[in-house]
Amino acid sequence: MANKEFISQQARKRFEEPPQLSETERSSLLVIPPWAKLAIDQIPSPTNKAGFILQLGYFRLMGRFFHPKTYPSKDTDFIVQKFLGDPNEVDIDEYKTSTYHRHREIILQGFGFKAYTSDGNIHENLLDEATRMAECRPARNQTKSYV
Repeated sequence: MANKEFISQQARKRFEEPPQLSETERSSLLVIPPWAKLAIDQIPSPTNKAGFILQLGYFRLMGRFFHPKTYPSKDTDFIVQKFLGDPNEVDIDEYKTSTYHRHREIILQGFGFKAYTSDGNIHENLLDEATRMAECRPARNQTKSYV
């Protein structure tokens, strides 16, 4: 049986890859919240700093994360120039998956989100949240949301 393609390849690419940023949008990558500055200061590797800053910026702009291999070189070059100086010290292809995921958790926590996981409590948590929303009452812990 043939699989039905629900979105075009072009639409899929727009979803899976960071957007082509205008100069104004790219400048917004420079806005770093105080909690993120503290996290960046603890990252020793220029490549990992660039990866963190790009993830942070894309999450702020788009509300989601993108795989580092899809980061446009124009954005990477911009971040390196503004924050790190020497472009020879940054190779985004060396931004390891484990580091990417650790940084993703820091960013989610910094913005007050909690990543969706497939643990056993998620059904109960989602049911509680749906009930709370239906009854229009405040969340137990309003600083946490599910992404």
